[in-house]
Amino acid sequence: MHKVLVVDDEKPAREEIVYLLDMLEDFQVVGETSTGAETIRKVLDLSPDLVFLDIKMPDMDGFTVARELIKLPTPPQIVFVTAYDQYAVKAFEINAVDYLLKPVTKNRLSNTLSRFLQQDSSQMKRLISLLNQQAPKKQLHRVAVNKNDKVIIIPPEDITFVETEGKSTVVHTEQKKQYHSRYNLSELEYRLKDLSFFRIHRSYLINLEKITEVIPWFHNTYQVRIAGHDQPIPVSRKQIKEFKKILNI
Repeated sequence: MHKVLVVDDEKPAREEIVYLLDMLEDFQVVGETSTGAETIRKVLDLSPDLVFLDIKMPDMDGFTVARELIKLPTPPQIVFVTAYDQYAVKAFEINAVDYLLKPVTKNRLSNTLSRFLQQDSSQMKRLISLLNQQAPKKQLHRVAVNKNDKVIIIPPEDITFVETEGKSTVVHTEQKKQYHSRYNLSELEYRLKDLSFFRIHRSYLINLEKITEVIPWFHNTYQVRIAGHDQPIPVSRKQIKEFKKILNI
């Protein structure tokens, strides 16, 4: 059974695809989302095999979302859903990116799913190549946080780490100041994706430039010490391999 996530900011468009997929035995719709940020969270939570991804969404376009998804250790296969004209869509097909042209038809969906079942890693590499070509130029990043009913803008380089405390997200700086953010950890991870931040643990996002010490811990794991903070932060077992690769240890 292949798990499917359907992404579109228009509910009727999602319902159309879900309705057609529900008639098939080998595919199970495990979730629906309407924004890019929500999609990234759902993929992390549900690990779908296939994502039907609308190109035009309010917060970020489908290409931006896809670039994030293909960075995952086991990225889902991606099918773009678009209202583009046939010539623009043809360009995607030439680059081995599958698509569905709105409105979706049963026959076209069947062809798409057949192609999905035959996909291999080479097709995903071509997708990565296409998306990298379309990547926007790097933009400046700023993080808005809250302090005493005020909104404060912090440059990312001032952030040492971010952690979750219950239902709150707390941003720490090298001056030992703490601020609350309205974004959760996954959303901040996405916003800081082009900078030197790493999700070291499900509860911690750290600035790699602020590491002062790596401490061997039990069961072949590590803790790290961050500039301006005495309390070490654990590296989760899930992230050990990637962490060691990044730091070359």
